Amino acid sequence: MSILVFAAKRVGYECLYNLVMGGHPVSKVIVPAGDESMNLASGGTFGAELVDYSPEIQDELAEQERDWILNFWSPYILKKNLLDSAKHRLNIHPSLVPFRRGMDQAAWTIIEGGVAGVSLIEMEEGIDTGGVWSSKEVDYPDHWTGKQLHQLLEQESINLFRSNWKRIYNGEIKLKGQMSVTDDGRNPGTYHTRRGTNQNRTLPSFVFNESFMEHIRWMLAHNFFPRTMAEVEIHGKSYGLNLELVPLKKVKK
Repeated sequence: MSILVFAAKRVGYECLYNLVMGGHPVSKVIVPAGDESMNLASGGTFGAELVDYSPEIQDELAEQERDWILNFWSPYILKKNLLDSAKHRLNIHPSLVPFRRGMDQAAWTIIEGGVAGVSLIEMEEGIDTGGVWSSKEVDYPDHWTGKQLHQLLEQESINLFRSNWKRIYNGEIKLKGQMSVTDDGRNPGTYHTRRGTNQNRTLPSFVFNESFMEHIRWMLAHNFFPRTMAEVEIHGKSYGLNLELVPLKKVKK
């Protein structure tokens, strides 16, 4: 069975390592040019050909049929003709689909206050809309930052692939559809783009009314970190608020 892999960053390296060490026939690995994590796998270390991604490579790869295409944290949206060249197409996604399809799952999980998780899903034309091979809900503390949750979802994604790939490959795990409605009849599907994340990250000036500024001044006034700081209670637990305003340089467009 031939396997084509798209891989990037630490998740890509770890999952590719697990794949090769398991003796699976990886024919080619497509990586972003200059990816430091994937550079560790260069030089034939994994016994597979590593090729830098280019815009035309998808059409070239689509000319050959294969059994699997695996996407390990690669940022590229694969074309239909390439997807159609494989019998199965597995993607590692750091959310509990259909919640938070698209980009920046950790940030939007915290913003929306929703459930976190990781999924192994089948790739199709729609972005993150394919069936589910396996998924896992992931708990995280109320006080965590987006960065902390992102790092946890990275590791849980690696763990989910390691735990389930062999059974998926051997046909012991079957593909199932994504949840279409919740118990109360609502559609749970959400989708986010990097543009939407960047827009949400910056609050416009009209939001800064007097009530909002009072909260900011309150947090700044009590910030004598690490000795003391403003405190809040969330779900019966106390947390400190370490707020600092840092001037940003304007970037000329």
